[in-house]
Amino acid sequence: MNEFSRHSHSVLIGGLPVADLTVAQWIETIVHWATRRSQPRLISYVNAWSVCVAHDHPDYRRIMTHPDTLLYADGQSIVWASDWLGRPLPERINAGDFWPELCRRLVRDHVSIYLLGGRPGEAETAASVMRRRFPGLNILGVHPGFFSEKESDSIARAIRDSGADMVWIGMGAPRQECWAARNQMIMRVPVVWCVGALFEYIAGHRSRAPIWMRRAGLEWAYRLVLEPGRLWKRYLIGNGRFVYYILKQRLGGARPDQ
Repeated sequence: MNEFSRHSHSVLIGGLPVADLTVAQWIETIVHWATRRSQPRLISYVNAWSVCVAHDHPDYRRIMTHPDTLLYADGQSIVWASDWLGRPLPERINAGDFWPELCRRLVRDHVSIYLLGGRPGEAETAASVMRRRFPGLNILGVHPGFFSEKESDSIARAIRDSGADMVWIGMGAPRQECWAARNQMIMRVPVVWCVGALFEYIAGHRSRAPIWMRRAGLEWAYRLVLEPGRLWKRYLIGNGRFVYYILKQRLGGARPDQ
């Protein structure tokens, strides 16, 4: 699959159009965009919390529903919701699981990347891990995700001047999507991918849940146990809100597809 049509290949989940794609199709799509150096595309993930944030932040919702934004099902709750709404998504697309497969493809197709995000030193560590595991991976630059508004333009220009085919931005939602949308035309990168905490996982600064928990859709519980002070609102309140939005969509008769 080389092109993505929002109208024929998405499922509406809580107000967000989620791509009806497998992991393999997702990788094929974004690599095609990067190698063809087409118009800038914004890529982001959707989980239960994304749906809640979209209801709270109009700018984030506008970006996430823009025709040139590609959203994928990062959370197992999104796949379950699609089943319940009558338009099943094929599988969960979680970057923590497939990033090695993507890196192998980037090496094969000579796609260069730039890493922006994480705490100071985190993107550098992630880049080191990626280069060691995938010789030939072309990482043209890295920069931490904590910077002032005054630095924003210079960072966007540095990404543009690097000539990267793809930039990975890990600054958390909605900040990463809002920054990416504001600076997309300055960066002029074909694929702008918002990756959340991916650099932390690659660098080894955050552990993943056991495979059985991921398959059971319980990765959120694992993270909550590790960081209850930071994540209790996101999961204990956010999950309830998400169920409410999906129930409202189903009872309201909203079409699951766009």
